Amino acid sequence: VSTQSTWGQLMGAETPDVSPDVLIVESTYGIAEHEKREEREARFLGWVDKIVKRGGRCLVPVFALGRAQELLLILDEYWDRHPELQQFPIYYASSLAKRCLTIFQTYINMMNDRIRKAYSFSNPFKFKYIRSLDSLSHFEDAGPSVVLASPGMLQPGASRELFERWCTDPRSGCIFAGYSVEGTLAKLVCVQRPNEITRLDGKTVPLNMSIEEISFSAHSDYIQTREFIETIDANRVVLVHGDRNNVKKLQERLTADFQHKKLQVYSPKNTDVVKIKFSNENVVKVIGDVAQSYPTANTILKGILVSKDFQHSIVAPSDLSAYTTLQLGTVSNTIVVPLNRVLSLKRLLLHLQHYFLSFYSSDVAIVGEDVTLVAEKVENDSMANTQEHYVVINLSKEVQLSIQRPADPQAQTISEVSVVWCTSKFADFIADATVIALLHLYSEPRTTVAAEVDDMFRIKCMQQMLSQYYTQLHLNLDTFTFTFPYQGQEVRIVAPLLVECEDEAVKQKVQIVVRRIFLTLYPLPIADEGQCC
Repeated sequence: VSTQSTWGQLMGAETPDVSPDVLIVESTYGIAEHEKREEREARFLGWVDKIVKRGGRCLVPVFALGRAQELLLILDEYWDRHPELQQFPIYYASSLAKRCLTIFQTYINMMNDRIRKAYSFSNPFKFKYIRSLDSLSHFEDAGPSVVLASPGMLQPGASRELFERWCTDPRSGCIFAGYSVEGTLAKLVCVQRPNEITRLDGKTVPLNMSIEEISFSAHSDYIQTREFIETIDANRVVLVHGDRNNVKKLQERLTADFQHKKLQVYSPKNTDVVKIKFSNENVVKVIGDVAQSYPTANTILKGILVSKDFQHSIVAPSDLSAYTTLQLGTVSNTIVVPLNRVLSLKRLLLHLQHYFLSFYSSDVAIVGEDVTLVAEKVENDSMANTQEHYVVINLSKEVQLSIQRPADPQAQTISEVSVVWCTSKFADFIADATVIALLHLYSEPRTTVAAEVDDMFRIKCMQQMLSQYYTQLHLNLDTFTFTFPYQGQEVRIVAPLLVECEDEAVKQKVQIVVRRIFLTLYPLPIADEGQCC
């Protein structure tokens, strides 16, 4: 928040037409209230007039941008109205202020109505009675004058040098037109009004010149701050840019004045974190196929959440292009797995049966250990001799194996296998596991005896794991069947997955345990619909 007053040159700050969730406000002047603009200007010009007419030098410490140009404009207009003062020169001693003045002279369209109307006759910022002072070494300090010099708080620079030069003269005066902070000479002089000061060279000299403080600061006072908060209807205010004393006073006053609306006022120190909790509700529109049925409480809506300009919608993937500017796409992946030896199609498919509960293909028929090729449908015989044909094995809806079609499934002609899939969380997992299964072909094939030993080991592991859940467990090694009583019912398990029980509730409970055990003992079981069991 800055001042909303229309100053002598610039337009006042605008009030936004929205009510923000959080408003950050300066607290430079705390609860202090500024004089009226006209009163401040009259006092300022009155003191300048008084100082030069009594034969003194008038120093105005200013910042290079903003107030300096404001005061130069006021002085130039005042000198134009008072011919008796035109014998006294006015200077501004700041190279930065000189460069900034060019901006004011150029961008008249950014000024207020009074300045724009005056521009119809002449540029108000091309001053008649004010000269630039590039260096104090060229300054002819021969009599009364007015000098606007930076820095504004009497830090080392032109203003400090002139202040130390003129402070012993009781005819001279210094007018502070801006804000000063603790630890600066300007603050010391304005607040304590000492009888003497210490110069930069360490010498102490008497302070005889008159000191006046007339604020032309652009920082807002309490009345402006309060009116701004009330106008935009803010509910949360964070106070910054002020000493702790002013911040605390402003916080207490705002809290009291806005007690009726329970205004939350925060006054963090530098680097402190302010945590503000919001409980705004988000409205999401359901459109397209997702909106076919009216949603009820605890209903799960499946679709894509689309957000734009703080508006949210849920649409089905198929409706994405119809209701948004987005397009639905898929990422297709292919990994070619080279084999370390040539295999037959039959050997490859029987190997995969150890890893998958089921897979299907329109190109191959598998009955037990018999593998036969389904006849190809070739519409154009002339293309049959030039076109490469492939056998496609569907491991799931999204993952396929592509194998060059052999003339005989028993013949050893396959040297590489391509794994093709569209990216999804299930498909990526299945594809990675398929590649691992194919890489197992690099090892020597197991003998029939080794396979039987492996199956027996799994059955015994299954028995051990089931015994952790159920008592009186009996295993028939001839049929690989487990039987046991559970909750008054006789349960029968045919390894690895079949559960039989007359009570459906008991059956479902046991199936959950059996499926967990199966996932532990058997690698990568895939159901017909292409998802892990």
